[in-house]
Formats: sequence, C-alpha cells, structure tokens
Amino acid sequence: MIAITDVEGFYIKRSDLLQLYDKSASFERLGRKLLEHLLSEQHKFTSMLTSLKPEDRYKYILKNNPELIKRIPLQHLASYMGVTRETLSRIRKRSL
Repeated sequence: MIAITDVEGFYIKRSDLLQLYDKSASFERLGRKLLEHLLSEQHKFTSMLTSLKPEDRYKYILKNNPELIKRIPLQHLASYMGVTRETLSRIRKRSL
C-alpha cells in the first residue's frame, strides 16, 4: 500500500484483533460496524463506476468528494475513476 498524501494509519495483527473480539462484545460490534461501512462504501464506488458515464463520475466525485479533485494528482484521479488521464483532462475542460 502506498499513500499519495499524508495519512495516519493503525495496524493490528489479525490474531490480536480476534482476541479482542473474543474478549469484548463491544469490540466485536465495532468491527462489524466498520466492516459494514467499508462494504457499503465499496458498493457505492462500484455502482458509480459501472452505472455512470465518465463525465457523470467526475460530477459525482466533485459533489461527494471534492477534496479528491484538489489533493490527488490527475493520473491517480483518472485511475480511480477508471478513465485515462487524457479523458479526464477533456472532461475537466468541458466542465469549466
């Protein structure tokens, strides 16, 4: 995993996490809630990629994650959107 912006992350070994789940229903519930959230976000992203045209994907990101447009280099944003850098440049030009 490579971060293209400054991030703060946490790591826990799977065995330690499973021990926490065994010892505490609260941790198990938290883990389940986090996983549900991640899966929901992944589903939204996949749906966006498969159902929207590239221009609509850009508008979706502008509306829902405008910080991505400002912080992420163009080639990475294009890859995230599932288009080439050139296509993204054309889309941005038309959107101005």
